[in-house]
Amino acid sequence: SSAASDVYKRQAVTGKKFQCISEIHCHHKKPKGIGGSDKYENLVLVLAPVHELIHAVNEDTICSYLSALKLDASQLMKLNRLRILANRKPIDLENLNLTNNSHNGMTKETKKTV
Repeated sequence: SSAASDVYKRQAVTGKKFQCISEIHCHHKKPKGIGGSDKYENLVLVLAPVHELIHAVNEDTICSYLSALKLDASQLMKLNRLRILANRKPIDLENLNLTNNSHNGMTKETKKTV
């Protein structure tokens, strides 16, 4: 496959290739709820757990996904860019205190309370 088409097979934060279709989540860089669109420039392909981590606000949830994903500094920087665009606080590994005011229902922590 060409280099250009190979980009679409790779996950935006980790850079790893997707192994199967069920792993792929399409994330709105700027959520529709705050004015984002479905245009290609506003979409990025990520792994399901990365998608959860972009939206997560609960510290235990964040720690759990970080532990599972084992992101390096570059990957964490990419993740934090997406978190900021989604109105989430960036993850600071030194000081994980991420209480946040709003949330769009993406994460499992919300599903438990509904």
